[in-house]
Amino acid sequence: MVAALMALAMALALWVFAYNFSYAKPERFTVPVRIPTSPGWAVSMDDNDRRMIDVDITYPRRFQSQVEQLFRTEGAVYVQVRPGDTLNEAGEDTQPIKVNLKESDLVVSRALGINDIQFHPHSITLTYVREMRKNLDVLPRLSDPPADYQVAYVPYCTPRAVAVRGPKDIISNATGIETEIIDISAPIPGPNLPEWTVTTTARLVPYVTVGTERYPVTLSEDSVQCRISLVRASIERTFDNVPIMLLAPPDYPYVASLREGESATSVRVRGPASVVNSLKLEDIILFVDVRGLKPIELYHTTPIEAEIVRVPNAGQLTITLGSPDRAVKVAEPTPPK
Repeated sequence: MVAALMALAMALALWVFAYNFSYAKPERFTVPVRIPTSPGWAVSMDDNDRRMIDVDITYPRRFQSQVEQLFRTEGAVYVQVRPGDTLNEAGEDTQPIKVNLKESDLVVSRALGINDIQFHPHSITLTYVREMRKNLDVLPRLSDPPADYQVAYVPYCTPRAVAVRGPKDIISNATGIETEIIDISAPIPGPNLPEWTVTTTARLVPYVTVGTERYPVTLSEDSVQCRISLVRASIERTFDNVPIMLLAPPDYPYVASLREGESATSVRVRGPASVVNSLKLEDIILFVDVRGLKPIELYHTTPIEAEIVRVPNAGQLTITLGSPDRAVKVAEPTPPK
């Protein structure tokens, strides 16, 4: 019995020793690469620099769950490389630097017993670009204005330009720095207000756009003050061949008629977009008032009058006729036979 117990104790001790001090087989993880910049330089945003890299490691079995959790937590482990003294301050603005990776470049707690670190690939080539500082114009981005209003002038921002710092190959081609979208869609505080000014603080977006790509930059300002002037927006529509009617009372004793081929004209309507867009041809009534006309040998020259019906706020519209008047013939009625 004693021998059996001793054998069991030895087996348990061996298992504990093996569990605590034996190593798991090498395992591969993919980790991000952090690249501290050198003063006055930035890493190119082109695809020729590696942002992720594979690493093989071994570690004691007893830490397996902790290690796996650590490496699968984004940002918990990374490879840190440094350009060292290999950048030539008097050289080209763009300089490729090859960095050979060492075990010490893997930033991770060594208390977990991690060793036998192997990088794939074993080196990384980074393209460093000289940084520059440049003043760029502020470019306000606006939401849609309220219905029937439009931006009257180019928005004015203070300051009008900000200092931007970043890679020379990017900053030298940048033309402006945008704001976040400024919301100017709120209703105007008053009916039919001819003009309205929006004053607001707008945050700057820390990116510049070159071509179709956006690149992060450092800004001298976080925000700017912007003033946006809005005015009532007018649009114009033209309706062709709007019919012209003759206005006469039921007991009108004469016969009136328009000259042949002159029973219609065009109508140009201008006003708030919402009102103009709701207008239909049948809402436009054109007529010639013949109530005061009597028979003569020649034609009467009579003005055309216009009315808009069934359209709210029609009084805000300006109407221009293609022709201001019409020739009207007034004659005695033909006696019955």
